Amino acid sequence: VISTRYRDRRNPSMTPFGFSGFAAGDHLQVYGFLDGSGRVIATQVERFNASSVNVLQGPVTAINVNALQLTILGISVTVQPGAVLSKGINRYAGFASFATHVTAGSTVVKAKGSSAGAGFLAVGLEIQP
Repeated sequence: VISTRYRDRRNPSMTPFGFSGFAAGDHLQVYGFLDGSGRVIATQVERFNASSVNVLQGPVTAINVNALQLTILGISVTVQPGAVLSKGINRYAGFASFATHVTAGSTVVKAKGSSAGAGFLAVGLEIQP
């Protein structure tokens, strides 16, 4: 049995804090893993003060170079024009070049940007070590 730990990092924080304390628009950092069916199992959830930049990080499960999209943790990520695409100190001129360094099912990518409905609009993608 896996239990999830909840932490409220906002100022002021709310204690005790649990799943029922979440509200639409909350900024969360979720730690966990993918189970055998591809669901995210959360082991820790932290809530922070609102920020203008959101981060989505996890293993890439699909890439569509023509649509400028990849899928991270089941969420469709669309790369915006002018997005910063990198791996460490290496920068890539376009999504096609970046995508050649991504292997679906094993490469972890950090996307920075904003939520858009059920998807994510990325202004930056970084391949994680």
